Amino acid sequence: MPVYPFPKGEIDWHFNATAHQPNVAHNSEWLWQLNRTAFWQDMAGAYAATREERYAQAFARQMRSWIVQCPVPDHAENGEGSAWRTIEAGIRLAWEWPDAFLGFLHSPSLSDDDLIAMVASFLDHGRYLRTCHTRFNWLTMEMSGLYCVGSIFPEFREAADWRAYSTDRLAEEANHQFLPDGAQVELSTGYQNVSLDNILQIAKVARWNGRETELSPSYVGALEKGYDWQMALLAPTRVQPKFNDSWEDGSIFKRAVQFYPKRDDFRWFATDGKEGTAPAWTSTFLNRSGFAAMRSGWDREANYLVFRVGPAGAGHQHQDGLNVLLWPYGRELLFNNSGGSYEKSKWRNWAVSTFSHNCVIVDGLAQTRAFRGEDPLLDPNRVSQGPIDAHWASTPVFDYATGVYDQTYGPAHLRPAVQRRDVLYLKPDLYIVADRLTPADDASHSYQARWQLLTTQTRIDPTTHTLVTADPGVPNLAIVPLLAKNLEVSAASAQEEPELLGNADYYKDAAAGNGVGIGYINQPGAGATWRKLDAGKKIQIRYAALAPARLTLVVNEGMPRKVAFPATKKWQGSGAYTEVAVAAEVPKGAVVKIFFEQGDTPVNIESVSVLP
Repeated sequence: MPVYPFPKGEIDWHFNATAHQPNVAHNSEWLWQLNRTAFWQDMAGAYAATREERYAQAFARQMRSWIVQCPVPDHAENGEGSAWRTIEAGIRLAWEWPDAFLGFLHSPSLSDDDLIAMVASFLDHGRYLRTCHTRFNWLTMEMSGLYCVGSIFPEFREAADWRAYSTDRLAEEANHQFLPDGAQVELSTGYQNVSLDNILQIAKVARWNGRETELSPSYVGALEKGYDWQMALLAPTRVQPKFNDSWEDGSIFKRAVQFYPKRDDFRWFATDGKEGTAPAWTSTFLNRSGFAAMRSGWDREANYLVFRVGPAGAGHQHQDGLNVLLWPYGRELLFNNSGGSYEKSKWRNWAVSTFSHNCVIVDGLAQTRAFRGEDPLLDPNRVSQGPIDAHWASTPVFDYATGVYDQTYGPAHLRPAVQRRDVLYLKPDLYIVADRLTPADDASHSYQARWQLLTTQTRIDPTTHTLVTADPGVPNLAIVPLLAKNLEVSAASAQEEPELLGNADYYKDAAAGNGVGIGYINQPGAGATWRKLDAGKKIQIRYAALAPARLTLVVNEGMPRKVAFPATKKWQGSGAYTEVAVAAEVPKGAVVKIFFEQGDTPVNIESVSVLP
């Protein structure tokens, strides 16, 4: 996110820098993260280390400024631009503000009025969270904050009620929010830890304050299965694979052993094998979240594949049904991008779509698994309603699992085909992925299996179509197609011009000028954008069309116009391409967009150029 210097150092707590800086994607998180005030913890740490009063003075100024600018609302404010999203309020109380308050408590730079003002805001926060809270990982942050303020300030009249209410709610959540196999219902390996950390933060604070008797005897024990789930999915690199919106966390089991000291397997991962004992098992299937983990062992050089056959999750979903990730000999090579920043951009849209995962694209269309009903827990597309049957088998010789994607594709929610993916692991170093696509009609369809490689160094054998990663001195991966009929294989990296729109995608064709064309311009919104074009009087489009067709053209966001494309009688190959010229005033640096609107007909585009 961009760094923004506030004029004269005076923070505007309702300012979002991404809304005011050119060429920066709008990101609501900029303002929300600002209002978490995490930097107050850093300032308190710097003060403890140096005793320099400038840190305390800056904190006092910022704290008073925040309280003045951000009065507590009388209802939940979880929308754009809010300083009082309920998760920010919970995070402030559970983590940031206690450290800052206690860190600066004895500084001569803070007056009694400063301290009273912050304590009053703690009280406002507690009352706000007692009545304004949500569910899932948000609820764990909200209730963690509510418990912390009730513990830090037992003098508050409502403190005992806050502690009792928050512990009761989160004790319920340990059973309600975590599935029988240990997965948190959002099926995000990142937010799994958010929920665990916040629920267990209450146990930690209770221990510090001698209030462990306020917790139910099963409060901590009920969450042990959440760490079992993370252990089952753990990669050889000692981090969890990234599913749905997520991030790497290498200290999961260092936290786990604080609460479960008798678990020798947790200790083994926490110490990287120096203490404890590795699990006696290797491969496993998590039958409520739908993940098959196939590994050769627990060492850092192990082979490991994880196969997703389950639903999308209750939140932070990606459209990645039947996705696989792979670590050959401990090196991550088939990867997930984790979704990136929560910004409003083409990159965020791409990152959560099927296009950016190790999945199959049908007719150029990404998966669009639909979510039904208001309650995610009752929607089988988001949360399994019972055990998942993946025909799981695991022996000393092989592991096997299968899954089916029978939901929709594309913005029109079409059902062109049903995919079945089988994964067979022949131990120790051969994985076979078999995709079977059953079309819903007698028409011709295209199927594209995408493999997202964590390297740009690749070679393709033109005879066998085998793609091999080619990084010297490290383990590599060979992707070997077993059926080569009508198969085209290509590799691309950092390719963004022209910018593809909707479900448009590249296809390989030796007859095209650069060996590729843009196809699948067959659904509303699909197309491409060409930028920074030269000035001219005509736009020339080189194309192929099986039948007479038309698309929509726009120059510099001007009036749309329809372009007719006479039939070339072929989609690709020798003799398929011809040109059509469109009269248009094109200024230097212009942006030209060609796309499919309702009523248009498909065209393959090889290139666009501007003529004098």
